[in-house]
Amino acid sequence: MSVLTDWATEPCEKHWMTSCQDCLDQNGLRRVESGDLRYGNDCGIDTFAEITGVDYEFAAEVLQEAGAKLGRGTRVDVLAEAFASVGLNAVHRPGLRLEDAEAASRDGSRDFYVCGWTRTKKPQGHAWTIQNGKAARDYLRYSRIIYRIYEVTAG
Repeated sequence: MSVLTDWATEPCEKHWMTSCQDCLDQNGLRRVESGDLRYGNDCGIDTFAEITGVDYEFAAEVLQEAGAKLGRGTRVDVLAEAFASVGLNAVHRPGLRLEDAEAASRDGSRDFYVCGWTRTKKPQGHAWTIQNGKAARDYLRYSRIIYRIYEVTAG
C-alpha cells in the first residue's frame, strides 16, 4: 500500500481522524478537488507521470526511491535519476529554446521537460512537460526565469 493510500484510509493516531488536515499539512500533503491526496510542490511527480504514463502514486514512489523529499519539491538531479531508474535518459539540451522544444515534439515522437527557477530573493522552482507540441503546467514560463530543457529518450 502506498503512502497516499494509507493517508486516505487510515485514521491518524494523534487525532483519530482519517486524513487529519493538521497531519497532512505537517507531511506536505494536500487534498485536491477530486478528493485525492497529492504532495505539495509536486511538479516533479507530475512531470514524471506525464512523460512515463504511470499513475501519480507510482510516480511518487519512484521519485522517493530516487531521493526526492516528497512535499518539498524535487531537485533536478533527482528527477533525472528517477527517469534513469525506469530505463530512460534525461538529456540536457543546452541552447534549445522553449519554442524549439514545442516544435520538435509536435509529431509526438519526442518528449521534453523544463526545470525553471525565478531570479527573486525568494526563488521559486518549477518543472513542466512539453509533449505533442504543447507545454503543460508552464506556470513560470512568462516570468523572468533561468531554465534548462531536458529531452527524455530511451535508455
